[in-house]
Amino acid sequence: MNIGALLTPISSAALPKFKSGDTSASTYTVPLTRPSEQSIKWLSDCPDRVLTVARPIEDEALFDRLVALKVAMADFAAHMEAGWRADHFKRLEGLLDPDEWVFRDKMPSVASFKTLMRMIIHNRVIRQPSLGATSDGKFIASWRSGDDRLVIENFASDEVRWVLSRHVNGKRVSAAGTSPVDFLRTALLPYEPEAWFG
Repeated sequence: MNIGALLTPISSAALPKFKSGDTSASTYTVPLTRPSEQSIKWLSDCPDRVLTVARPIEDEALFDRLVALKVAMADFAAHMEAGWRADHFKRLEGLLDPDEWVFRDKMPSVASFKTLMRMIIHNRVIRQPSLGATSDGKFIASWRSGDDRLVIENFASDEVRWVLSRHVNGKRVSAAGTSPVDFLRTALLPYEPEAWFG
């Protein structure tokens, strides 16, 4: 069989353009906009063939966890204003940005996130916290008001651990403790939690 007879000539104008402007480059990758989709790779020596290249498995897992957290947040939507929810979504996206995430760390768990949400609702938190995560997958919420700081680690069982520093009558006071989420504001009362929660 004459293989050459089976090939259809193609003009150079039909070939994809490469960054260098040279259509003889070996590959050219075009990332699609949605992080859950794949990239497309054209082979310049076989212009009629398109290969899909899967994103790294770590990125896929991170995207899936972000979706799971947003779905979990929907359970609490009735207790939050739309603007507050939208801002919280952005903070989650920033925390789980594949370009910033350290993949040797465990991803923050949905159970820890639900504790965070219950903590915010039960304690009538108005000010958005900064979000972080421990290397073993627990959400961290933190607030700063001037030199006063509050950091709350959220466990999977509606329990939190908190650490704070507060300036009272010109003197710095430090404290730490653990509490169920629905008792947190009471535990923080001596330190005027409205300074952080709003």
